[in-house]
Parts: sequence; structure tokens; C-alpha cells
Amino acid sequence: MTTNAASSPTTLVGSSSNSQRRASSAPSLPARTPPPPAPEPAGAVPIDLIVQGLRKFGCVTVPVSGRSMQPTLQSGERVQVHPVPESGLRPGDVVAVRYRDQLVLHRVHALVDGWVTTAGDSRDLFDPPMPVADVVGVVPGIAARPAPRRWPPADRTAPSAAAVDPPVTVWVISDDPSSGPPPGLPAGWRVRFRPAYGIGVDAGVLAELRAELADRPCVGVTEHAVHAVDEVVDGPLPSGTQIVVGGSFGQLDDDLPGYLIPPELAEVRVRCGPPRVRVSPLTALSAVLRAAAGPAPIRTTGGGS
Repeated sequence: MTTNAASSPTTLVGSSSNSQRRASSAPSLPARTPPPPAPEPAGAVPIDLIVQGLRKFGCVTVPVSGRSMQPTLQSGERVQVHPVPESGLRPGDVVAVRYRDQLVLHRVHALVDGWVTTAGDSRDLFDPPMPVADVVGVVPGIAARPAPRRWPPADRTAPSAAAVDPPVTVWVISDDPSSGPPPGLPAGWRVRFRPAYGIGVDAGVLAELRAELADRPCVGVTEHAVHAVDEVVDGPLPSGTQIVVGGSFGQLDDDLPGYLIPPELAEVRVRCGPPRVRVSPLTALSAVLRAAAGPAPIRTTGGGS
């Protein structure tokens, strides 16, 4: 939920973006991940009036609209924005943060080195990190974020006895595809290495992923996912599951080399480490296996395609 610079100073409207953008001083991120920018100065008077209202009255009541905080907050609700407490911010707080020419109402998920990572309650990818200094206020008394939906659905975990299950395919997007497949894949799984390029993959790899992932169950592993894998993956993986590891999911509005993987290609997006911390393919796959109650210990296979 955002407030547009041209709107009333007390109206939170709009929705957030999961775009990955460029920054000169954002927290340390993997080199291939397009670093998000420090938000541009919001020259709009309405946002400044909100800040002045907080300083003068200690509270500003605003109506909200948009779907990014559903089901926690519904369009038309009114919330009270208060100044940031002296004790500072904590994960779980709902904050109003200045981003470019808008004020975004989202939940805090991580605080690292003066930067805050947020996301709307209906989103499964983080917003670009923003300076803590750009947080205008907090909205106290908001319920906790609802638990994520579990995956896969129950009706997809038990294929018919006559079905021949295709192997689980793991796509590893790597800066060094010549290093061979990661050890520890279960029998019946196969791995496909594809080279990284620029901020993600090149046009050919993206086209291949679009074709191979279409209409197949897919788990996207990315450090930018809101939920940890064990919060989402629950039970055996469906037949033909595709797992994408090492790729960056998102949308980009900057002219940078390479392509991000469109989020819609994965049914679910999860992380296998702390927020915004990339883990090795083996660590990620081991975490997926544990969540799916996979075989243990996992066995080594060779070869890749």
C-alpha cells in the first residue's frame, strides 16, 4: 500500500512492487543480484505534511487502499501512524516508509546495517531494501502476518499408481556451470546447469526456462523470498517438479544486462537461508529435501545436462 505524491497527505493508496532496482549503497548483496537503489527524494508536499503532522500531533489517522497488505488490512480501513519509538524498529512492525515519491505501508522483515527489508502481507517477495532513516512512522496494534499457504496442495501429492513419475529436475543458475552438478541429489533427480548472465540469465536460458517450467509444478529458491522453505513446502514433491536454484526472480525497470526470472514461472518462491543471504545449491536442495521429507542421507549421482 502506498501514498501517491499527488494524493491527500493522509491517504495511503496504491500497491507495492517486487522490482529489483539499482543502488549505490544498499546492503551487501550477491554480485549478480541487481542491487536496489536508495529511494529518490520525495519532493511531494503531502508526504512532508504527514511528517509534520506526526511531529505536531504525535499521530496521523489515514485511510488505506490497495491489496498489498491483505488480508491483514483491507481497502477503506483507517489506521493510525505514530512516530518511530525511541526503542527503534523490530521485525513484524508495520511501518510507513518513504520510497521515491510515495509512502509505502508494509511490514518489517529484517533490519541490517541501517537498512530495512519490508514486504506486503500478500506478497511473497521482499521489497527493495530501504534506509531505516526513510521510515516515517509505525502502525501499532496490527495483527501478525498470516501463515503462508502450504505447498503442494494435498490433491497433487498422490499420483495414480499407473502414472510413471518424471524425475524431479533441478535448474542451477551458476557463475561456473563447468563445476559439475552438486553432490547429494537423490536417485531419480536430475540437474541442469545453466550459466548466469548479468543480473540473471541470458535471453536463451530465459526462453528455455519459460518453455520447461510452463504448466509444471515449480519451486523457486531465492534469497528475496519472504518465507523460508520449511514454512511453505510440506510433503512429497509432485510428479515432474522443477526446482530453480541460484536464479534471481523479479521484474526490472532498469536497462541492465541479463534478465530476471519472472516470478509467475514458479508456483511458490522460498528461501533456504536468512533474508537476502544466498546459500549454495547443495544447502538449498538439502533444505528443500528436509521440508519435503525427502530421503536421508541423500545419495550422490553424477552427470548433468
